[in-house]
Amino acid sequence: MNKPGRNVDQAHRVPLKLHIVHEIEHGLISVTVARAKYSIRGKMTILNWLRQYGKLNWEDETPSSLFKLKLKKVLELSPELELSV
Repeated sequence: MNKPGRNVDQAHRVPLKLHIVHEIEHGLISVTVARAKYSIRGKMTILNWLRQYGKLNWEDETPSSLFKLKLKKVLELSPELELSV
Protein backbone atom coordinates (compact mmCIF):
# COMPACT_ATOMS: atom_id res chain seq x y z
CA MET A 1 0.00 0.00 0.00
CA ASN A 2 1.07 3.54 -0.62
CA LYS A 3 1.79 5.65 2.42
CA PRO A 4 0.07 9.04 2.64
CA GLY A 5 1.98 11.70 0.73
CA ARG A 6 4.03 9.14 -1.12
CA ASN A 7 4.49 9.49 -4.86
CA VAL A 8 2.60 6.75 -6.71
CA ASP A 9 5.65 6.12 -8.93
CA GLN A 10 7.65 5.16 -5.86
CA ALA A 11 5.30 2.22 -5.33
CA HIS A 12 6.91 0.48 -8.32
CA ARG A 13 10.10 -1.21 -7.26
CA VAL A 14 13.29 -0.97 -9.30
CA PRO A 15 13.33 -4.65 -10.35
CA LEU A 16 9.86 -4.26 -11.86
CA LYS A 17 10.92 -1.08 -13.66
CA LEU A 18 14.00 -2.85 -15.05
CA HIS A 19 11.88 -5.79 -16.19
CA ILE A 20 9.43 -3.53 -18.00
CA VAL A 21 12.25 -1.54 -19.63
CA HIS A 22 13.89 -4.80 -20.76
CA GLU A 23 10.65 -6.08 -22.31
CA ILE A 24 10.09 -2.83 -24.21
CA GLU A 25 13.66 -2.43 -25.43
CA HIS A 26 13.73 -6.01 -26.70
CA GLY A 27 10.46 -5.53 -28.55
CA LEU A 28 8.53 -8.05 -26.47
CA ILE A 29 5.77 -5.57 -25.59
CA SER A 30 4.87 -1.98 -26.40
CA VAL A 31 4.55 0.83 -23.88
CA THR A 32 0.76 0.69 -24.23
CA VAL A 33 0.69 -3.04 -23.54
CA ALA A 34 3.08 -2.61 -20.59
CA ARG A 35 0.83 0.07 -19.08
CA ALA A 36 -2.17 -2.24 -19.29
CA LYS A 37 -0.30 -5.38 -18.20
CA TYR A 38 1.28 -3.77 -15.13
CA SER A 39 -1.55 -1.30 -14.30
CA ILE A 40 0.56 1.81 -14.75
CA ARG A 41 -1.59 4.90 -15.01
CA GLY A 42 0.80 7.66 -16.07
CA LYS A 43 1.48 8.13 -19.77
CA MET A 44 5.02 9.42 -19.17
CA THR A 45 5.92 7.03 -16.35
CA ILE A 46 7.35 4.27 -18.53
CA LEU A 47 9.06 6.73 -20.87
CA ASN A 48 10.80 8.23 -17.84
CA TRP A 49 11.86 4.73 -16.78
CA LEU A 50 13.22 4.09 -20.27
CA ARG A 51 15.26 7.26 -20.04
CA GLN A 52 16.48 6.46 -16.54
CA TYR A 53 17.15 2.71 -16.77
CA GLY A 54 17.20 1.90 -20.48
CA LYS A 55 20.25 0.93 -22.47
CA LEU A 56 19.08 2.84 -25.56
CA ASN A 57 19.20 6.60 -26.01
CA TRP A 58 15.67 7.69 -25.11
CA GLU A 59 16.46 11.40 -24.82
CA ASP A 60 15.56 12.14 -28.44
CA GLU A 61 13.46 9.07 -29.13
CA THR A 62 10.06 7.77 -28.17
CA PRO A 63 9.08 4.11 -28.32
CA SER A 64 6.96 4.72 -31.43
CA SER A 65 9.75 6.55 -33.29
CA LEU A 66 12.19 3.78 -32.35
CA PHE A 67 9.78 1.21 -33.83
CA LYS A 68 9.58 3.24 -37.05
CA LEU A 69 13.39 3.41 -37.24
CA LYS A 70 13.66 -0.36 -36.76
CA LEU A 71 10.99 -0.99 -39.38
CA LYS A 72 12.77 1.32 -41.84
CA LYS A 73 16.03 -0.55 -41.29
CA VAL A 74 14.33 -3.93 -41.82
CA LEU A 75 12.79 -2.69 -45.05
CA GLU A 76 16.16 -1.38 -46.24
CA LEU A 77 17.80 -4.74 -45.50
CA SER A 78 14.97 -6.70 -47.11
CA PRO A 79 13.97 -4.86 -50.28
CA GLU A 80 11.93 -7.81 -51.48
CA LEU A 81 9.45 -7.28 -48.64
CA GLU A 82 6.61 -5.03 -49.64
CA LEU A 83 4.80 -3.74 -46.59
CA SER A 84 2.57 -0.71 -46.60
CA VAL A 85 3.72 1.65 -43.87
